[in-house]
Amino acid sequence: NHDRILQHVTGMGFGWVKQQIEWRVFESSQGAIGWSEMDRLVNEANAAGVNLLFSVVNSPPWAREGGFDANVGGPPADPNTFANFLGAMAGKYCGSSLKAIEVWNEQNLHYEWGNQPLSASGYMELLKRAYGAIKGQDPTAIVVSGALTPTGVNNGTTAIDDVLYLEQMYQAGLKNYCDAIGAHPSGYNTPP
Repeated sequence: NHDRILQHVTGMGFGWVKQQIEWRVFESSQGAIGWSEMDRLVNEANAAGVNLLFSVVNSPPWAREGGFDANVGGPPADPNTFANFLGAMAGKYCGSSLKAIEVWNEQNLHYEWGNQPLSASGYMELLKRAYGAIKGQDPTAIVVSGALTPTGVNNGTTAIDDVLYLEQMYQAGLKNYCDAIGAHPSGYNTPP
């Protein structure tokens, strides 16, 4: 129960909740966005006084490249389709509990990037368009870059080390297209 979770969150003194939103679930047909579940999450967070970060991932089939691997989530063939979804989300929930939007997740892993070649510059094309669309609808929204995962592997095919990938994102203009850097501090391959 989401209400109960929010009660526990506020009871522990936290003021934020991160919720993953699968784009493919909410816009299964292009232009037909089903807002009801997001409305519920936003309204419940509003009532509880909790800020939301939506981490948005996984393109719907209509937005993927031809011959895509349906066994894994992946980015859209055209980054503008994702930007349109995020812009609509930012506009709809401007002034609500939705304060931050994370643009993708673990894009330095093959199965989060559609089993396509891993590319920080390719991800940056997605982030650049998303940033403009989000800020165009809600200038106060916090845009978070997709959280990288510490892989412990750097073979360029299945995984790219998060530190190297982050450096490549900076080389492709990261500082101009986000307000916060997403990270997963698992630490299993990089002790404290």
